[in-house]
Amino acid sequence: MHSIYRHLGLKEREVIEMMRGERWSMREMAQVLGRSPSTISRELRRNRSPVHAGYLDHHAQERADRRRSNASRRMRLKNDKIRDYVESKLNQDWSPEQIAGRIGIEHRPLEVEARDRFGDREADTLVSRQSKAALLSMVERKSRLVQLEKLEAKTAPVTSKAIVKRLLRFPKDARRTLTLDNGTENAGHEEISKETDIRCFFCEPYSSWQRGTNEHTNGLVRHYLPKKTDFAIISNKDIRLIEFRLNSRPRKCLDYKTPLEVANLDVALRC
Repeated sequence: MHSIYRHLGLKEREVIEMMRGERWSMREMAQVLGRSPSTISRELRRNRSPVHAGYLDHHAQERADRRRSNASRRMRLKNDKIRDYVESKLNQDWSPEQIAGRIGIEHRPLEVEARDRFGDREADTLVSRQSKAALLSMVERKSRLVQLEKLEAKTAPVTSKAIVKRLLRFPKDARRTLTLDNGTENAGHEEISKETDIRCFFCEPYSSWQRGTNEHTNGLVRHYLPKKTDFAIISNKDIRLIEFRLNSRPRKCLDYKTPLEVANLDVALRC
């Protein structure tokens, strides 16, 4: 028979506080308490102080009791990775709204994958080795409509302003989701969501394939602007011309319609 898991109690937490103060290893603590090292590791990670990383038994017990009480009033998160992330941020005094805004791509709606609706986008920044200037590349998944915007610098304020500017050209119900990478230029995602009502999601690190449409689009852009291009000397007029040519090119995946034709039809149906 499998043994039934028991939550740590206050007495055990008193022992953990004492042993931690004496610098016992987690394996030694686990052996004394008859617990697994992973249980001790999880306890110290979840229930230590979010301010000074110290561990006090009574405070740890209060955090554990509060977490169990909250868990009984809501659906459990089935993904261990997401659950650990949520719990760690709650211990750092983040609000549920702030946590939800930071979770990755695991919570992106399934409709995004189907490409059946208009308004789901992916975005990236192409950098220039020759200067600080960069290029925002944003593409809508269903129509493959490309939006390009020159950035004077690859910073969060500049990037956010450019994304908001381009998104606001569409009606509200044509601004659904935006998938980004984890670059520091995307730190202003909350401001983007606030200004445009779009939901932002993030790829997992080193997983550019989760923005596959955008990666393919960047390859098309590079036909016009190779990797050694200095974006600082490329005019906005040139960028608009490249954008127009990409959006006016028939695509096999669109039954040889152009991105502009598909996008115009979808947006017209919503206006």
